[in-house]
Amino acid sequence: MTAASFAFLDEEALRAEQARRNMHTFIQEAWSIVESKQFVDGWHIGAICEHLTAVKNGEILRLLINIPPRCMKSLNVCVLWQPWCWIEDPSSKWLFNSYAQSLSIRDSIKSRDVIESAWYQKHFVKGDWKLREDQNEKTRWQNTKHGYRLASSVGGTNTGEGADIIIVDDPHNTQKINSQAERQAALDWWDQTMSTRLNDEATGAYVVIMQRQHERDLTAHILESEQGYTHLCLPHEYEVDHPTPTISPVLGFKDPRTQEGEPLWPERFGQDIIDDLKKRMGRYGWAGQGQQRPTPKGGGLIDVSMIGVMDLGDLPEEWQADWRAWDMAGTDEDDNPKAAYTSGTRIRRYKLKGGISFYLVVHAEWFKKGPKDVEERIRNRAELDGHNTCITIEKEPGSGGKTTIEDYAVRVLDGFTFEKSDATGSKWERARGFMVAVEAGQVAMLRGEWNEKYLELLSRFGPGSAVNDIGDSSAHAFNMARREPEWVGIIKP
Repeated sequence: MTAASFAFLDEEALRAEQARRNMHTFIQEAWSIVESKQFVDGWHIGAICEHLTAVKNGEILRLLINIPPRCMKSLNVCVLWQPWCWIEDPSSKWLFNSYAQSLSIRDSIKSRDVIESAWYQKHFVKGDWKLREDQNEKTRWQNTKHGYRLASSVGGTNTGEGADIIIVDDPHNTQKINSQAERQAALDWWDQTMSTRLNDEATGAYVVIMQRQHERDLTAHILESEQGYTHLCLPHEYEVDHPTPTISPVLGFKDPRTQEGEPLWPERFGQDIIDDLKKRMGRYGWAGQGQQRPTPKGGGLIDVSMIGVMDLGDLPEEWQADWRAWDMAGTDEDDNPKAAYTSGTRIRRYKLKGGISFYLVVHAEWFKKGPKDVEERIRNRAELDGHNTCITIEKEPGSGGKTTIEDYAVRVLDGFTFEKSDATGSKWERARGFMVAVEAGQVAMLRGEWNEKYLELLSRFGPGSAVNDIGDSSAHAFNMARREPEWVGIIKP
């Protein structure tokens, strides 16, 4: 249709023609079909539409979007995008996935409502095609042009089904994101199942849209292991030095915000609402879901800026307890670069005047080695620490580590003072005492080459972090050192 032709269109037809040409306009025109609340526009909606249009046109084939919840994530991508694309190409085939199939079905129903609406049928279908009655279910519906939409879930059963465009909307369940097994299941599903689902590898597209919740979620997996992704990262509040900023080489798009803390959608999320969300979500919830960075800016649960560096000459010669705690892992880095660290932290307790305790991190180490090498490193470290250092390994709740721990006591650490301990409560609860002591200025480090890296790893300790090992061993050593068992007395070097 030429520009001159617009003069012959009535107002409704004119808006429909504009919606045909522009997804952002289509969303506004179709809004009342899927939502009862008034449409509130935002620049980020246009940015998402611009990138989805590039996917439709074949300019972008791999798109990753990180955005907070309640910012029209699913409505844009999973409800309204497909009906808009079907205006031009109703033969295209779509596969939608979420961590729960019920969410995919919810959006599938809304999308079908748009297509079956009188407005859509009048302006965009005009009798050229229709939804097939014999293929019109909640999880799968098809039209007479052979286009279809499938609604599935992460780990779903629709194996063998392919698509031209594959969409994954929130692959992780927020309630289960800290389960390594749950996260790995989603990553395996992505690598082993979704990797072969495109009908045409050369022209098909993947779109992943999600909120960040963990340092080893699907976003991290894609950014680390896959090439060619356009990454649209839209935190609630702008961060000048965000760890994973928007990268949009095809469109050259940049976040239009320039000031630290500038809101994403002030028309809906003003500062008072954002402040309330921060309180309700907590520091980690806000960092991941709000800011699209699983670890809060400035570090995790432990304020490492409060840990000073000291020399032995600055401390009394006598101390009361010296503990080396080990957090165990047994995978070599060569076998799995993402493997957990085996970490060991040695903490010494001093009693100062007035009965106040002071704790010195004497030494810490961390490594990724196989079981044999781990045993050797632990034995060697015990010999270096000496017999005044008590050694402990914590048995996690529900783990089968009792035999392994007792085996270490008899076979690996024979001749050294050893005590196993049973972990109770979550790791965050077990670390509370250490966190409080750090904030109170009761913890320092002995000067050493390991100091800087130790603080960097410790600063990331918290939910959503992929590196909690050094925090675990530090908290464990602290909890053992703060006790006053009968055998602990005054020790002289």
